[in-house]
Amino acid sequence: MRIVSLLPSSTEIVYELGLGANLVGVSHDCDYPPEVKNKMCLTSIDIDPTKASSSALNDWVAGKVHTGTSIYHIDQDALKKANPDLILTQELCEVCAPSFTEVKSACKILDGDRKIISLEPTNLEQILDSILIVGKATGKEEKAEQLVSSLRG
Repeated sequence: MRIVSLLPSSTEIVYELGLGANLVGVSHDCDYPPEVKNKMCLTSIDIDPTKASSSALNDWVAGKVHTGTSIYHIDQDALKKANPDLILTQELCEVCAPSFTEVKSACKILDGDRKIISLEPTNLEQILDSILIVGKATGKEEKAEQLVSSLRG
């Protein structure tokens, strides 16, 4: 299974489930675990948040949101090269990661169907549920249940 994670938390889940080798692409925000830096990056933004002031960053984000313009760019060539079977993203926050709608639209360049899962946890229980969702989608249900049980402990 070829997996793309466009959300840092889902990238960490993928690794915790032992699927790091299956991860073929990530967002520019994914930075943990360290080996994720060797994965193909599929997203970018127009501003360097490490060099912009908080005020400039806020104004840039507000301007994008106000005009209905996406903050994120999905590299369609990289997406095509990654050729994922499963894409993990979110719908919770339009400034946190590429949205489900953006990802679905970008996937139109790929042949065949792709499974896109939107993770939207807003509390600890839902975070644990996200682990189980990814486990089920990747055939790692038992590992996910063990991980959730360990985290509950």
